[in-house]
Amino acid sequence: MIRQRSVTREMTYQVIDGERDYQDDGKGNARPHVPGSSLNIPGSLVIIDKLLLDAKFAWYKPDGVADTLAHLRKIAAVAVQAMEIYGAPAREGYDPNL
Repeated sequence: MIRQRSVTREMTYQVIDGERDYQDDGKGNARPHVPGSSLNIPGSLVIIDKLLLDAKFAWYKPDGVADTLAHLRKIAAVAVQAMEIYGAPAREGYDPNL
């Protein structure tokens, strides 16, 4: 069965992909602390934890929705980057080739 993805999901994936491009370009905080190094799993988790904390603080503000969503975009992209490097195991019973 070939699933039809919603336009919203496809747009969301494109936004995450854009964030991954930003990371790969080494811009801003995405610049490696050690030149030539790649992200490891513990480092990914620390970054996600920091971004999640930032998202919580952003949400606390009355107008914090946009800032919160920006942090969620970054969290998604860091998770994607880690899975690109270390593998992305599919959910049991799911065939990503379908």
